[in-house]
Amino acid sequence: MRITIGILLLVLLALPGGSSVFAETHFSDVSGHWAESSIMTLSRQGILAGFPDGSFRPDAAVEESQLCKILVLTSSAGAALPPFLTGENWAMPYFLVAKEEGWLPWDYFEPSRQIPRGEAAFAFWRVFYPQIQVESMPSFLDVPDGSSFFTAIEGMHQLGILQGFSVKEFSPESTLTRAELAVILCRIQGKDERVVEELTAYGPIRLSCRPIQAFPGSCLEVQAVAPPAFRVELFWGEEAISYSVPCLIPIPLGQEPYLGIVRFHVLYREIDKTLTLAIPVSYVALPTESIDLPPASQDLLSEEFLQKEREILYAVLDRPTSQPPILAWGLPVANPVTSAFGTERDYGELGFDYHYGVDFSGDEGDFVRATASGIVVLDQELYSRGNTLVLAHGGGLFSLYYHLSAFLVRVGDSVSQGQHIGRIGQTGAVTGPHLHWEARIGRIPVNPLQFLVENQR
Repeated sequence: MRITIGILLLVLLALPGGSSVFAETHFSDVSGHWAESSIMTLSRQGILAGFPDGSFRPDAAVEESQLCKILVLTSSAGAALPPFLTGENWAMPYFLVAKEEGWLPWDYFEPSRQIPRGEAAFAFWRVFYPQIQVESMPSFLDVPDGSSFFTAIEGMHQLGILQGFSVKEFSPESTLTRAELAVILCRIQGKDERVVEELTAYGPIRLSCRPIQAFPGSCLEVQAVAPPAFRVELFWGEEAISYSVPCLIPIPLGQEPYLGIVRFHVLYREIDKTLTLAIPVSYVALPTESIDLPPASQDLLSEEFLQKEREILYAVLDRPTSQPPILAWGLPVANPVTSAFGTERDYGELGFDYHYGVDFSGDEGDFVRATASGIVVLDQELYSRGNTLVLAHGGGLFSLYYHLSAFLVRVGDSVSQGQHIGRIGQTGAVTGPHLHWEARIGRIPVNPLQFLVENQR
């Protein structure tokens, strides 16, 4: 089973016609509640809704029907829903899918049954983290290592997603509330950050990372802080990465699931400390599509031409920068999306490849806007990509715009967010006029929708 919540939640931000967010909802009973931020975040995304009387009822128990629907709709199993049969409960199809997938620790459908915290933890673990192994001593006295819920509760506790009622008490038999559900979902989809901090004799050292779960095509934003005199090293796994604030770690498409480790090593006099954070990288279920290119466009996708294009792009994308990245982006056009990021494309005799950007419909000559302030670092006609603009936004983060009919800015120009930088066209290997929009961290493509300003924490 492959999880799609990371991509799903990003796609929801790009609606046809350019609308990018759901309407703001105000509930009568969440102002000042400890879970208000999480509730409102998921409400804006259209994932959690309130009741007809305008309330959310954050302290009400989550029912079995509600949990089953959430599990299915935040996974790739939604497309496998069996047909709804007249007379059955509306949630029965969701229960059947969840049970078939092996997510549920119970056997019979009771739509109004209140879900205990232990059962909910088991279900979330089976959906989102089935590939992660847990080897540790129990954190909670009431969840021993022989419990059927131990792996789920202990694992999600280590990942910073679940908390107990006290240092040693989790209360697995207590019912899960709607507020707790909202907080858990926000933490799973990465709206929270994980932090580890330690005080030294010369000041604090601190490592933080958001989101707390990664998907191929997403990126991690890492902050590492130490006193100025300290010698510091930042690692992703065994690989040393640049130490900047923030540091962006891209997760490539095609990455197999694993538990990634961010490691922050500091040295100063007698101080030799290492802080670590564990970040799970999960599967993503990717859509597929077939592309029937005309013969002239197929010629532009020859390996000889593609290699020349890569050399031109990499010469720009490999340039170091000391400026922090600009992470609050806007859409380049207010048009519907016609092809999503990460789509696995079948080009017939040319083989398969990922779609490394987002395609928008448009008429030739329509204006294209800068997604964020930056510097133009490439304006050149390439083979398959056609007329290509690349903007640098600091921290190794770039936005790329392909198939343009005209450039309105040139290399070296400083541009502002929303400024007209080009026009939609159909240059390069295309089947018609459109805009292909990419984000890259260095050479690695990531989903540009994750940087939309509505998705900022």
